[in-house]
Amino acid sequence: MDRRAIFRGEIVRRDACDASRALARIALRHAATAFECDADMLPTVHERHDDPWARTCAARAAIASDPAAHAASVELARALGFDRASLAFDAPRLRVVAPQAHQRPAAARAYYMHRDTWYGSPTTQVNVWVPLFDVDEHDSFAIWPSAFGARVDNDSASFDYARFTSRGGFQSAAVIDVAYPRALVMPPPGSAFHVRARAGEVVAFSAAHLHATTPNETKRTRLSVDVRFVDLGDREGAPDGDNASKGSAVGDYMRGLPS
Repeated sequence: MDRRAIFRGEIVRRDACDASRALARIALRHAATAFECDADMLPTVHERHDDPWARTCAARAAIASDPAAHAASVELARALGFDRASLAFDAPRLRVVAPQAHQRPAAARAYYMHRDTWYGSPTTQVNVWVPLFDVDEHDSFAIWPSAFGARVDNDSASFDYARFTSRGGFQSAAVIDVAYPRALVMPPPGSAFHVRARAGEVVAFSAAHLHATTPNETKRTRLSVDVRFVDLGDREGAPDGDNASKGSAVGDYMRGLPS
């Protein structure tokens, strides 16, 4: 994988590999444990649980702290061409998006259109996303390629990474009294690229891409896992001219080599 091309805006889709399958299996195991069902029944959990948020949080915490998930993340980074010696990565994040969940006011921030750089991610970060089941434009996420490198009105100036993490951070079940930056102009420039992928495939894109979870219009819960990778030797990343956030997340990332 050519990181320079990703920093220029290229969106990469790769076939499933041993590392992505391993990470997906770990995510499925933790989700199945939290929802008390077989893994192949996970797309229907919304039919059995009126409020799956607590179970989702339990599964997310389990995979984020699992050494096996960390090891699988490192192997996935290596499969994508990262050097383990200079690798930094965030804990893998499980996503569970139920049908019509966007209609719940409490879930609104999960659908904000944003760049990860507005949340303290470095411009050299590569986001890697792996669906646990097949997805298409009806239950996935979207990227706006024409907005890459373009100025988009946003409220990232209100985001302070230190304040955000002091109140729980990204993997917390409840983060209150903090800003969640988003694009303020709708629609953004150009057309949306709706991600389609089969289970275990890999989608990689720049943290500076404008993107958003899209409403799940199917009858199946969408599950995925994503990891953020940075090569600490990279000095020039993607354009990021509209970012006014404060602080950097990379100092909290894990390293590819054991400490």
